[in-house]
Amino acid sequence: MRYLEIQAAVVALRNTRDLPWYREYKKKHEEDILDRLQSMFGFQKDNVANQREQLILLLANVHSWQILKPDQRPKLDECALNEVMKMLFKNYNKWCKYLDRKM
Repeated sequence: MRYLEIQAAVVALRNTRDLPWYREYKKKHEEDILDRLQSMFGFQKDNVANQREQLILLLANVHSWQILKPDQRPKLDECALNEVMKMLFKNYNKWCKYLDRKM
């Protein structure tokens, strides 16, 4: 991980300090939000790894578009998270609007 944008995305995914883990689970040091979802819902390990890679690259890519100054890189900007969320839920939002439902 030599690119700072990717490092910032990985750090953001590992920030699970406010999320509760169930009692029986022993959290490891390097785990992230996707590991939590895998343990809770039983997702396959390779599928989680693929989704992690996809999400990290999306976040890093959007973050790199929004960088104005080089010193902003180490921390993932909240605007990058919002932009990725908009991209991921774009079709869902259109569908809700078509069905006249709240999002």
